[in-house]
Amino acid sequence: MKTVIGKLSTGVKQIIISSLLILLSTFAFGDPVWIDVRSQAEYEEGHIDGDLLITHTEIGKRVTELFPDKETEIHLYCEKGGRAADAKYTLKALGYTNVTNEGGIRDVLDKRNISIINK
Repeated sequence: MKTVIGKLSTGVKQIIISSLLILLSTFAFGDPVWIDVRSQAEYEEGHIDGDLLITHTEIGKRVTELFPDKETEIHLYCEKGGRAADAKYTLKALGYTNVTNEGGIRDVLDKRNISIINK
């Protein structure tokens, strides 16, 4: 396992560590989950620290693995809101009851009063 992790890029390691910290926080405190459903390439161009990256094409599989509680508070966003709408539809079809499409990443930055996207 150590050999595999050692071969990962720094960016991928940071994503894994951030994801684990978010999961621990969510399970321990029931915090809302913020998910960026854009592509890996878009995420690497700039993202919000602490938010999970799960592409809209993987949302159903990954969310059911990470958050089996169908009442988990989940906030989705992408570049403009279209892929987040698709992701919300997928999660609703899987029985998730507390899912919100927050629109585009700029909308989320404004709503959460965040001014920096990390690159």
